[in-house]
Amino acid sequence: MSPQTEFKKGQIPWNKGLTINDSRVESYTNKNRGQVRPNMQFEKHPNWLGGKAFEEYGIEFNNRLKRQIKMRDNCICQNCKRKFKFEKLAVHHIDSCKRNNNPINLITLCNSCHTSLHWDNGERSGWRFIK
Repeated sequence: MSPQTEFKKGQIPWNKGLTINDSRVESYTNKNRGQVRPNMQFEKHPNWLGGKAFEEYGIEFNNRLKRQIKMRDNCICQNCKRKFKFEKLAVHHIDSCKRNNNPINLITLCNSCHTSLHWDNGERSGWRFIK
């Protein structure tokens, strides 16, 4: 056990056994209601990309194409160069355009590298290789 959590040993959480009708739960809920700041939603948020996440993939981006790309890359992550099982790999669009399903634009990445590529400390980042 770490020193930061050692003091918690044996303590009961404040909300253990409470129901939704308990006054303590209601006051906690009311206190935290509306915490999402309206000035940080959608296009006002600094990471907003114009709704690009909602863009649909082209019809040709299917399991067959993904399997072909993984086979082409020998089930090796093109970033960390490690070999993985099929289900541990993702097919990534290099130019970030979901409709550009040309095999030249698609590479195989492990789930860890794929996540790291898209998110860096909670902020959207561009295409880069992790060193």
